[in-house]
Amino acid sequence: MEESNFSTRRASLCQLLPETAIIVSAATHHIRSHDSEFPFHQNTHFKYLTGFREPESLLVITQKPDEGMKTHFFVRPKDDHAEMWAGKRMGIDHTKDVFGFDEVYDIAKAWELMPTLLWNHKKVAVDWSEQPLIRDQALKVMTTMASMRKRKMHRPMSLIDLAPAIGRVRLVKEANEIASMRKAAQISNLGHRAAMAMATPGKTEADVRHFMEYIFRKHGSEDNAYESIVAGGRNALTLHYVENNAVLNDKELLLIDAGSQFNGYASDITRTFPINGKYTPAQKEVYEIVLTAQKVAIGMAKPGVSISQIHSEVEKVLAKAMIDAGLITTKTQMSKESLEELLLNKEGSYAIKSYYPHGTSHWLGLDVHDMSPYLEDDLEDIKLAAGMVITVEPGLYFNKPHEQVQFKLPVDGIGIRIEDDILITDKGHDNLSANVPKEVAEVEAACKLNPLEF
Repeated sequence: MEESNFSTRRASLCQLLPETAIIVSAATHHIRSHDSEFPFHQNTHFKYLTGFREPESLLVITQKPDEGMKTHFFVRPKDDHAEMWAGKRMGIDHTKDVFGFDEVYDIAKAWELMPTLLWNHKKVAVDWSEQPLIRDQALKVMTTMASMRKRKMHRPMSLIDLAPAIGRVRLVKEANEIASMRKAAQISNLGHRAAMAMATPGKTEADVRHFMEYIFRKHGSEDNAYESIVAGGRNALTLHYVENNAVLNDKELLLIDAGSQFNGYASDITRTFPINGKYTPAQKEVYEIVLTAQKVAIGMAKPGVSISQIHSEVEKVLAKAMIDAGLITTKTQMSKESLEELLLNKEGSYAIKSYYPHGTSHWLGLDVHDMSPYLEDDLEDIKLAAGMVITVEPGLYFNKPHEQVQFKLPVDGIGIRIEDDILITDKGHDNLSANVPKEVAEVEAACKLNPLEF
């Protein structure tokens, strides 16, 4: 990505935060045990604004009246001994040449220079929840500045949360971001297809997971977008099941919620398919209901519609379809209309939550649950617009009946979710993951393929 993309993003952020100094830190290494570390993942706000991949780095954007917007960047200096052990560093001079920041300094001087950078701003913005240590350091500097007297200079009087503003900037994706997300979905398509072909009774969830993730890497993914969920049978009733170690059983379903990451951007795709390659009648009944609800939701995905509107409609479609198909009945005689009211009654038991406990959509981008707001400043729903990317993922999970209903068909233990990645366009939407099989016949055919083809 060219440096101009990052400078444009920084300028867009400054438009939302005038007269504000903005501080964003790189991620830090996290200890796994003793002296070993988890793989390093860059803070996505920092990556979005800089493209810089190293830890122990800091971005400060200043907007002083006499200077305009300037970028001050702090990095680790070159160190032959440290680089021998932990890899090359860009260093101060090379970072300035490559990234075009106005000033680049040694990270060790960051908080020493901070008061100079913060003078003549009304506010300072940091990410409160993601970077509490930076928040505390900034507050300490601002407190120190209160005791310093500078002629014709004013100190910042408030420390604000950066997250809402940068979340708004990240909400609408640029062309290069969309291209990366499209590629991530294409890679995930191959991984999901390979999993369908590979899964058979007697194999384990771990077998399928590792093969799928190998296919992700084989086709260019640098990492998983999140911890893969590979849940056979009743394990699918745990929404964020990550043990991924059970044996796969005949006549059960396998729910896979997994996505590859490409160029830092996430895909998030879920498919639920028969381990033996053929849905039972009850499984097919539930699957078709979820698929119908998903198609309705995707059809609604267009500019001017909100995520909450889509979710509300999905709940109605699921409730009505469950009743019409006879999946559930009441223990006492009740009309279909009354049963539907029972399922959707938000003021009472809200029984649909017993079978569909999660939301239908979330933002997608550098983070699998992209860090953008869902509400405007006036608390009204943000409406979808061209360039936004959401997931659409209805599901049904039959663990135990709600206290007033009972299962009519043998659906106990069935958990089904179907999820696609949807780009909002000027005229409607573009399903980035449309090539991953989801029609019953397509899925059953995919289960018969040779996994080595991928």
